Amino acid sequence: MRNIVKVIVICLLASLFSSNLQAEQIALPIVITDALENDWTIQKNGRLTGPNPYYIGTKRTGYGSLLFVDGSLFPELESATRIIYENGMEIALGPKAVGSVQVIRKVYLGQGEGHIRYIEILENTTTTPVSIKVELLSECSYGSNFTHVWENENCAVVEYSSKPGVEFVYGPGGGLSPKRDRRNARYLRHTWEAVSIQPQSKVSILHFVAVRPKREQALEFAQSFEVAPACGNIDPSDLTCILNYDPRTLGAKSGIEILRGTDKDVVQLKSGD
Repeated sequence: MRNIVKVIVICLLASLFSSNLQAEQIALPIVITDALENDWTIQKNGRLTGPNPYYIGTKRTGYGSLLFVDGSLFPELESATRIIYENGMEIALGPKAVGSVQVIRKVYLGQGEGHIRYIEILENTTTTPVSIKVELLSECSYGSNFTHVWENENCAVVEYSSKPGVEFVYGPGGGLSPKRDRRNARYLRHTWEAVSIQPQSKVSILHFVAVRPKREQALEFAQSFEVAPACGNIDPSDLTCILNYDPRTLGAKSGIEILRGTDKDVVQLKSGD
C-alpha cells in the first residue's frame, strides 16, 4: 500500500511541475527583461550584466553573480536550457563539473517581477562524502565609486557611479549561514567554508539580484522583500535541499509543503493530497 501511495505522490508532482512547460536549447548570452523594463544579459557562465553596465574602456562590467566551488569558477557554456512556465521563465546552465561536484545554475524571472532569482545546485555524484567551499561573488564596478548604502545579515544595497541602487539577497541560512569574508570597492563576497554533501545527494543555494532607479527605492525594496513568495516554480527536489533558507518556510508559498517526519519527508500539495 505504501508503494502505491508513493507512486501516486510522484505522479502528482510530475504533473504539477511538467504541465504547460516548454523547454528548448538556446544560445548564450541571452537578454531577458523584467517587469520594470530592465534588460539583463545572462552571460555564458551565468553572470548578470545590465541594466546599466559600467564601462572601463571597452570592458563591460556588470552585477556579478559569479559562482566559485573550491576556487574554481563556474565555466562558460555556449548554450543553456530555457523553460517557459505560465508565469515565468528559467534559464538552466549545466550540469557541469566544477571541482568535485556537478553544478547547475538556474536563473529565473517571474512574470511581473522586478528581480532575478538564482538557485545554485551542487550534486555529489560519487560514492564518498565531499566537503566543498562555495563562494558567491557580486562584482559591481571598478574603483571607489562603489558605495555600500545599507546592509544586514541577509542582503546588501549598493550604488555606484550615480547608477541605480542594487540589492543582493543571500539569506541567513537554514543550515549554514554565509560569511562575508571580503568587501571592498569592487566586490561583495559570501562564503560557505565547508558545505557537506553526502554521496548521490545534492544541496542548493538560493539568492536574488534586483535593481531600482533610485537609492530610496532600492532601500524600500530590500527592507520589504519576502523570499517565500518569490519561490514559485522551484523543482521540489531542489527546494527540499536549500542550504541557506529553511525549505519548510518556502514550500508552502510555492505550491508544496515539506512535512518533516522522523525518517522520511512527506510532500503535501496545497489541495491536501
